[in-house]
Amino acid sequence: MLAGCANLNPFGGGSAVSPPPSAVQPAAPTAAALPPAVPGQATGPGVGVLLPLSGPNGRLGTTMLDAAKLALAGPGAPRIDAHDTAGPGGAAQAARLAVQNGDPIILGPLTSSDTAEVAPVGAAGQVPVLAFTSDVAQARPGVWVMGITPEQQVRRLVFAAKAEGRSRIAALLPSNGLGDALASGLTQACLDAGLAPPTILTHVGTRDSIDATTRQISDYATREAAVEQQAEAAPAPAALSPAPAAAP
Repeated sequence: MLAGCANLNPFGGGSAVSPPPSAVQPAAPTAAALPPAVPGQATGPGVGVLLPLSGPNGRLGTTMLDAAKLALAGPGAPRIDAHDTAGPGGAAQAARLAVQNGDPIILGPLTSSDTAEVAPVGAAGQVPVLAFTSDVAQARPGVWVMGITPEQQVRRLVFAAKAEGRSRIAALLPSNGLGDALASGLTQACLDAGLAPPTILTHVGTRDSIDATTRQISDYATREAAVEQQAEAAPAPAALSPAPAAAP
């Protein structure tokens, strides 16, 4: 059973996915074309990094920023121009600051909704955006989706299940954009694998909803009734004879 209950929804919240074939992508600048890092430099062109450095996803964003610093720590590496997408003005303002600083490329943001805000800012400044979202719908000229997509995840699971000899797949998914993408990807993956269409049920995220749909997808009522019927049909246990009295 596939459980699509992620705490961080990449559709409101991430292997590389190419944009539609018809989209013409501008060439992304190489590291050699970017200005070198200057110790103590606070402004000026660099690699624009847009991440949530505060708020609910602040810890994740800070960890990703630390990873970017490690990746660009070598001699001659470009400076990191980081901006908080959870700060005042949100992701759009963070993107505007990166463009105003002359950053020739933007890494991030993290979520689908933030990518939708950043895309027009990057396009207006002719700055390519490498977003970390997993929502392929955000891919367009100038915007690359770099997250592991739901479609890729379920495809890997389906073919692994088939290799183990499994032929029936069911999924209990959240009733949101992520769940819709997982359902679509699962249906297509089963078709490509030559398997029967999957059984897909959705929940609204509450305990009662998840419990009800879990019972439904597992056919709990039918199974329970069969067990009760089998128990009723079973012969009664033979009466036990009393133990003989102990000899005096």
